[in-house]
Amino acid sequence: MDISINGQLESFEVNQMTLLELLNQKQLTDRKGIAIAVDDQIIPISEWSNFQIMNSSNIIIIEATQGG
Repeated sequence: MDISINGQLESFEVNQMTLLELLNQKQLTDRKGIAIAVDDQIIPISEWSNFQIMNSSNIIIIEATQGG
């Protein structure tokens, strides 16, 4: 499966996966303040474990940061 994550094309050896499985592979499940959009649709955290990513999906992962 080929998907775009923050503008970078990435390939995975599976035909399907959930958004939470993707976050596990990217080691992002322990981070706070993450928002995710798939194909321009914001996906609520409550749906990450069930939301199926399709081939050619465009995923944007935004992480809130503190600054000063």
